[in-house]
Amino acid sequence: MLHTLFCDGAEMEKIILIGRGLSLDTVSMVAKFEHLRVLELVGMGEALDIDVLECIGALPSLVSLTLDFTESTIVLTLEKDIGLKDLKSLTVTVIPAENLDYRSGIPWGHVSVPATI
Repeated sequence: MLHTLFCDGAEMEKIILIGRGLSLDTVSMVAKFEHLRVLELVGMGEALDIDVLECIGALPSLVSLTLDFTESTIVLTLEKDIGLKDLKSLTVTVIPAENLDYRSGIPWGHVSVPATI
């Protein structure tokens, strides 16, 4: 579906992908939408790698980013700048599934920070 939207010239401003099982190629398609302002990738941990993050970081209009690294095997050393300079909102979830606090419904590793960093 993302491929079709891109080929049709859709100028997507907001993409939210929630779920599991998408491939790296599918998730990396979001970075082709240059007008994207809001991006949420939840449950896509297995399909996130540093190359995808660099492509997302290069999106010129992106102001809000939500990333869920749960189940990800990515090792973030970030020795170089990946962009993301114009973000107003950044939410990152980094937890193994066994660390969920089911009583409160909030993952322990959930971090949300204003992008004034």
